[in-house]
Amino acid sequence: MSLPNNILLIDDDKINNFLNEKLLRKVGTFDNINIFLDGESALHHLQREAAKGNDSPELIFVDINMPIMNGIEFLENYHHIEFKNKEKVTLIGLTTSLRPSDLDKLKELQCKLVLNKPLTKSSLHLLISELFTNEEKAA
Repeated sequence: MSLPNNILLIDDDKINNFLNEKLLRKVGTFDNINIFLDGESALHHLQREAAKGNDSPELIFVDINMPIMNGIEFLENYHHIEFKNKEKVTLIGLTTSLRPSDLDKLKELQCKLVLNKPLTKSSLHLLISELFTNEEKAA
């Protein structure tokens, strides 16, 4: 599987968004990065895109603790949106706390990884090697 090009970053922290976007652009060929400050606005965006027949972003980073609609609520609602490429979407949880209940819920909601925020070069390399590079080697 090639590296994703269309990324959604959902986090209420503008500084983390700035740092994460900068790092994503530096480390990978991530050209299209859409940023939302809460789950609700991201969800509305995705619903509009699905209604137009567009694909879902291939990689979605979502913070757990946000106002308006948190990451758990976003993911619960995201799974009800119909995208033709949904089976190719990778969901990643972002958090500053690793409470077991949150981790269990994110796993239940099909998050492939949960990373501490902000992203670091090493966490991004881990994500790429575990989720994208290994699949290419196995093929």
